[in-house]
Amino acid sequence: MLASLFDYKIMERAIASSLISLIIFIFFGSKIINFLKSIGLGQKVSQWGPKSHFSKEGTPTAGGFFIFLTSFIATIIFGDLTKPYLTLSLLTFALFTFLGLLDDVLKKKSKKRGLTISQKFSLQILISLIIIGITYKFVGLKPSLKIPYTDSFLDLPMWLYIILCIFIIVGSSNAVNLTDGIDGLAGGHALISFAVSTVFLYLSGHLIFAKYLNLFFVNGIGEVVILCSAIQGAILGFLWWNSYPAQVFMGDSGSLSLGALLGYISIIGKFELFLPIFGFLFVVEAVSVIIQVAYFKITKGKRVFRMAPLHHHFELGGTSEPKVTARFLIIGIIFAAIALFGIKGK
Repeated sequence: MLASLFDYKIMERAIASSLISLIIFIFFGSKIINFLKSIGLGQKVSQWGPKSHFSKEGTPTAGGFFIFLTSFIATIIFGDLTKPYLTLSLLTFALFTFLGLLDDVLKKKSKKRGLTISQKFSLQILISLIIIGITYKFVGLKPSLKIPYTDSFLDLPMWLYIILCIFIIVGSSNAVNLTDGIDGLAGGHALISFAVSTVFLYLSGHLIFAKYLNLFFVNGIGEVVILCSAIQGAILGFLWWNSYPAQVFMGDSGSLSLGALLGYISIIGKFELFLPIFGFLFVVEAVSVIIQVAYFKITKGKRVFRMAPLHHHFELGGTSEPKVTARFLIIGIIFAAIALFGIKGK
């Protein structure tokens, strides 16, 4: 906890935490991959997936646990753990990481594909309810939403806002999980999303900027920038090994936890309605699955897309996996810019 020993400014510590987690992941990445191989945590490829993915069978997964570990180490070194928003964010990150790790391990131990959908949803809702309850008790919740592109706010009853918070965390967690289907896609878009979140957190934690931009001022929220920066460094290091052709996958330990954390920090940073904008790609991927499943059941076997999530639709249409990833990430960058332009209403 260097933050308690030296008066480092937030951005200086954020850069340092990002570099530390990046360096750790790059230099120890090969050892991480070999370790995952040694314990048999290999990817199971669905027989219903694109045939081009069959060659990925057995590729080490659960790399997301090491995104958490390297980010945690960097945050412990450079973050101020006396700040409740930072400790609560770390708690959220940890709980969803271990939920995802449980699923990754069960996939190895069982012939089934990990936790059932109902089990996973139930645990996600339970954890989200616990986290929101702790947050409400120790730092409070503001049941008001900043409307993008305006200087207006939407006030909600507290009970409705709590339901919305749980929906945001669970929905974001699953949306990132569904996006994690081709090399570099989920990690790349998570990197973009955490970069945008870092901007929002910094502005919301700065009294002058928050007042000028008509954002909620959240005292102490700026410290979460350290965690977000550490995660960005860790994801960059992960992408070093996850870029096509991937040598390691993040697994549910990465996708579930990164998605849940994005949802949680949007709540405590008071940019809830901006999340679907800069996370547009995650939303589209999740919606494509909902549409596909609903249409399949209604029409008794017909499909809207060649395959869902949406990235598989383009793969089966003949677009190469690296090109799908690149094009989707370009779209992600565009919507990140759109979200940032929506901060100032007038």
